[in-house]
Amino acid sequence: MPVSRFSILTRDGAIAVTDTGGPGRPLVMLHGAGASGAVFSSQFEGPLADHFRIIAIDLPGHGRSDRSTRPDMAYTLPNTAQMLAGLFPHLGIERAVVYGWSLGGHIVLEMMARFPALFAGAAISGAPPFAPGTLGTLRAFHLNPTSLLAGKQKLSYNEAARLARMFYGEDAGQHHIAMILATDPEARPRLMRSIVRGEGADPRKTVRTSPVPLAIFHGAHDPAIRLGYLEGLHYANLWEGRIHIVPHSGHAPFLGAPHSFDALLHRFASSAAIARSAMPEPFLTRHA
Repeated sequence: MPVSRFSILTRDGAIAVTDTGGPGRPLVMLHGAGASGAVFSSQFEGPLADHFRIIAIDLPGHGRSDRSTRPDMAYTLPNTAQMLAGLFPHLGIERAVVYGWSLGGHIVLEMMARFPALFAGAAISGAPPFAPGTLGTLRAFHLNPTSLLAGKQKLSYNEAARLARMFYGEDAGQHHIAMILATDPEARPRLMRSIVRGEGADPRKTVRTSPVPLAIFHGAHDPAIRLGYLEGLHYANLWEGRIHIVPHSGHAPFLGAPHSFDALLHRFASSAAIARSAMPEPFLTRHA
């Protein structure tokens, strides 16, 4: 599928976008820390692109997007969510299904809380809605020394390689390590601290009360996220009432098992768009 690559100028610099265009329902994809929209190459090249307009956005300080000149303000969860919501009119999007992986998933949860009318549906992987602080983090995540590197400002090559293996498992390659090392050193740790500190909306309340259809795709061998924690939360609108396990995959199920992942995302995005279109607009507005 031919794609276009362009940038949209924001107050935090130029934000890079990869877009298949076309008349299909928009499917926006947000990557994780130290990555870029390039991690979704399998989705752009697969059957999803035949049915949806796929749009991948490089987060500020990542990929082809500019590094912010005001990192203390730009690299926070609330600011990033607001900036991304502001891109929708420039992209001609009124409402979309939005998928977020890892850091991108936490951003999706923040956007759900603040801008629910933008969503036909939300899907996340590797982004448990957890309470701020050390205890909340320990409940949601496996103890893994490599996880601490996600909050480190400057990484050596070997540290970046360890992080890439945790993120991508056996699929980790030199290009994944290069993406981590090319990320603005201010972006990854500031964004991670913003999430752990609980800046923004309470994600547990969001999933418990939001009218937005939510799908959670969990890699069967995710080394970072506790499945039991995800299953123990209360959800207002969890797709099919369960966490969907993606077999033969780790923290990045869209990469480890693209066929299984794409089939799930296609089914969810199709059903969510239909269900959401039938929901009265005043109901959505009351939850904004």
